[in-house]
Amino acid sequence: MITPQIEKALLRAEEYLGGRQCHNGGFCFYRNDYLEEPNLHDTYYALAGYSLLERPIPNREKIIGYLAHQRGRSHQLAYLYYYTFSVRLLESVPDEGTIADIKGLHLATPGNRTEFSSWIVTALKVVCLKRTLSCFKPDAKIVAYIRQSQREGGGYGAKPNLEDTWFALSLLDKIKAIEHVEDTIRFIEEMQIPSLGFRNTRDSRYSNIYILHAGVLSCALLGVSVRYPAAIMDTVLSCQCANGAFAPVSVSLPNLHTHYMAIKLIKTLLEQHVEQKG
Repeated sequence: MITPQIEKALLRAEEYLGGRQCHNGGFCFYRNDYLEEPNLHDTYYALAGYSLLERPIPNREKIIGYLAHQRGRSHQLAYLYYYTFSVRLLESVPDEGTIADIKGLHLATPGNRTEFSSWIVTALKVVCLKRTLSCFKPDAKIVAYIRQSQREGGGYGAKPNLEDTWFALSLLDKIKAIEHVEDTIRFIEEMQIPSLGFRNTRDSRYSNIYILHAGVLSCALLGVSVRYPAAIMDTVLSCQCANGAFAPVSVSLPNLHTHYMAIKLIKTLLEQHVEQKG
């Protein structure tokens, strides 16, 4: 159930997003009266935040103009990802050059398992982009590499951890290869503890927005119950700064990525609460 405290937090979160918009329509998390450096990364997470909050996007035409000036400036994966999904959030389509760049993306497995953590993040971006054009064909080698990266006990990563496990599950889901997840479910259950909500590894004694996001979203994907939603919600709300932004942990510097993740956590926990009551 949405409480007055949560409702106020979400209103402040929306106000923060508005304060991050620059004069040309783009967004920048460290924007102030003397400095504006809009970028695609921040613009995407701001737009995604508005979408989660189900609020109208301000100065829509200016954002469209800002994105139009970003076309063709880079062929790097991060550029393609944040540009493409920003455009899609505005219910438009990428330009032909971007579409050609996406079609030209290739995904190969790394040489060893120690590269899994960085590879899985890259792989997820590539697959998400190719799925927008319906041009991704699952590769048996990719699926085999992901599955080989699962460690004893069900977690993924060089050292089994919740964040890598979430990325692995998300990618397997995107390529429609998520199956036989009993061990992974047990690992996620083991990562749930009363004092933190979720921990990242079996021996870690801390948590943050990234870890909580990985835990709650993994549970949502696999249909696992979140055991300590109140503790997680309290932690998320404690991460909100005076200007309405959500930081990774309490009393730290926020950014638009962690701000988006916090909103996602709140909305997901509220949705799960409604489902459980139903």
